[in-house]
Amino acid sequence: MAVSPLRNQSFAQNPSSSPLRPPHVQQPGKPNLNDMPQKIFLAALQSNRTLVPANPVNNPLNSQRIDAVAHAMWQVIFINENMMKGITTKASMLPQLKLRALARLNYLPSWWFIREMACGVMARQGWLMDDSEMQGLWKETVEWCTRVEIKVGMQGDSAAATKQEERLVQAPTVRERVLKVES
Repeated sequence: MAVSPLRNQSFAQNPSSSPLRPPHVQQPGKPNLNDMPQKIFLAALQSNRTLVPANPVNNPLNSQRIDAVAHAMWQVIFINENMMKGITTKASMLPQLKLRALARLNYLPSWWFIREMACGVMARQGWLMDDSEMQGLWKETVEWCTRVEIKVGMQGDSAAATKQEERLVQAPTVRERVLKVES
């Protein structure tokens, strides 16, 4: 049986800009069928038609709605062993600070990875997203983790690690999220 990540329902999980509308979006209703995240996204929406908003191009999806879409995608992937192995492998390679923040929030890294994937697909479709609730929570959590790392001497000395950690505090742009999904 699939288990969803434990979370406070008033919070979402993806730090993204709000509202979002990428400059170059795929035409809604014309999915790229060679795109695995797109296929998973469509399968999730077909499994739960209530997730499809009336007008996603004009009405932004809030953080809780984004969570629901991601959870449906997670359920689709969970029943496919090979897909789940691929997602968990990719999720295990997230930066340490991000994994610590996810642990602090009690979110599964695989679920988070799928949520980022969902946001990328929705952005390419031209759907608007207002994920400001998660942006605040994510920033607060990453800052807390960074303070703990400094306090216990876990923070790396390399400039590259510090730069990566600083990028995690800021919400990724649509382009960054789309690139994550496509890579």
